[in-house]
Order: sequence, then C-alpha cells, then structure tokens
Amino acid sequence: MILLDYIYSDQVAVNLKQMFDVLVLADWFGVTSYKEKSDILLSKYITVNTVCFIFKYANEYNLTRLKETCLVYMEENYDEV
Repeated sequence: MILLDYIYSDQVAVNLKQMFDVLVLADWFGVTSYKEKSDILLSKYITVNTVCFIFKYANEYNLTRLKETCLVYMEENYDEV
C-alpha cells in the first residue's frame, strides 16, 4: 500500500523499517524513483548503530551514493563503528 501511495503521490511518509521494506518492493517492481529518494532519505538515518545495516541494503540494491556516504561515515567514525 505504501508503494502504491508513493507511485500516485510521489511522496512517502514511513519509518526506517518500512523504508527498507518498500525499498525491496520498489526494486522488485522497478520503481527507480523510490530507490533514488531512498538514497537521499536513508543517509539521514546513518548513525554508529545503523551504518552497517544501511550499508548492507545500499550495497544489495545498488544505491551508489548511499554506499559512498556510509563508507565515508565508517571511515570518519572508525573506532566507534
């Protein structure tokens, strides 16, 4: 339902868990605009506790900008990560 709402409105209001679930569906159905938005939105959730998890999804779904952002964050916060 969230993905359909996004397709019709080009807006999405979800929490972090839902964002990953919708990302999987968007990849499956080829909704590239959601993947592009995820690239930007997920970068706001990067913390020491989430960076590895977010990087995993970024790598799996080819979110290049997000992967780079995660890698830079990990490098800058190496001791904490």
